[in-house]
Amino acid sequence: MHTYNEVTMRCEPLTAFHYARKIENWPQLLPHYRQIQFRYGGSERGGLVKMAAVRPFKRFQWPVWWESEMVISEEELMVGYRHVRGVTKGMEVEWRIVPAGEKVSVSIVHRWNAPPWSRRLFASFIGNWFVYAIAERTLQGLKQQAELEAALDAKKQAVQEEHPDSQQWTDLQWEALREQVAEQFANEAAEQAIFQQREAGGRNG
Repeated sequence: MHTYNEVTMRCEPLTAFHYARKIENWPQLLPHYRQIQFRYGGSERGGLVKMAAVRPFKRFQWPVWWESEMVISEEELMVGYRHVRGVTKGMEVEWRIVPAGEKVSVSIVHRWNAPPWSRRLFASFIGNWFVYAIAERTLQGLKQQAELEAALDAKKQAVQEEHPDSQQWTDLQWEALREQVAEQFANEAAEQAIFQQREAGGRNG
């Protein structure tokens, strides 16, 4: 079984890498993640981690969990996992962050070359309906967070250059700016989603 997911993010490579490796923050950032719990180690150097999520099927939320050995390479901007417990025991996962001009390509590869005998008949189904779907939601959610952070940093820098007195702004003023950028970013994302849906409809029609 093999699945591949990829998105392009408008942010710095280290920003994308930060969101990929800081998995303890995912339950607060990604609605489909229920729990991240390290048995030992952490997201700085890797370790053994239990991850729990849901795979939405319309009104039903299918709970899933797995336990993985996590490894991190800061030089290669890579995060890797080997599933050691759960339905997907034996699966290998690799996150790659690659600069692409002013953007960043973030990809996830899942390989399950030798699933347990009891699951070999269902490996493709698990890969297509669960592994790929959850990875896609994860990438899209982290893309939104990373691009929002990049947009906020750019707006903050522009405000500071245009208004030197902004260095004295209170936390409330910066929070108001953040909400303004977040609202604008959400509107642009919604318009882009509508445009993509129309394009998809035109191709299918």
